[in-house]
Amino acid sequence: MAAEAAGWIFLGTFRILKDLYGGPAFQQVIADTLPGTQQVFAEKIRFLGWYPYSCYADLLRAIQRQLEKKEGEICRRLGEASGRASLKKTFRVYKEIGDPERLILSSSKVWNKHFRGAGKLETVSALPENTRWRILGFDEMCAAHCLLHAGWLKGGLSEAASSVGMELVTDPVETACTRNGAPHHEFFCTWKYKT
Repeated sequence: MAAEAAGWIFLGTFRILKDLYGGPAFQQVIADTLPGTQQVFAEKIRFLGWYPYSCYADLLRAIQRQLEKKEGEICRRLGEASGRASLKKTFRVYKEIGDPERLILSSSKVWNKHFRGAGKLETVSALPENTRWRILGFDEMCAAHCLLHAGWLKGGLSEAASSVGMELVTDPVETACTRNGAPHHEFFCTWKYKT
């Protein structure tokens, strides 16, 4: 099965783009996508639908091409906004866990709500000084998505921080990538308990 992205991810990205940059910038991004992606976007995107991951990757690359000049690491910023929104709404139950390590360990349950046929996310370590996640079996994850995912982790953890009694010490970053010969994608951050 080819990798797919959930419809609500597209809709959320569209909303965040419009909120941060306005309708004209959003239209520029859509016009910069490939014809196959534009064809998918010409139909109504269903919240609970599934769409080719290639369209999601194309959307992220178009965002970079159109908006990166105005703001560096645009995908990381979009990811951060998306992570905050996800923990406020869709995955707010995870904020109620009340324990930072349990919250981080539970993050592996969220990946398959976003993507299918796209490998799996596993939490390698939830220790404050060495928190690591791996995405296994998803070599086609594009560079823009890697930046977005690091931002999503930061936004989600930042949103949940006060509820679970933690604060980030270092922002999540990608430390291994299949594009660079690694067997998986790996993300790392450090955090501490709030006193």
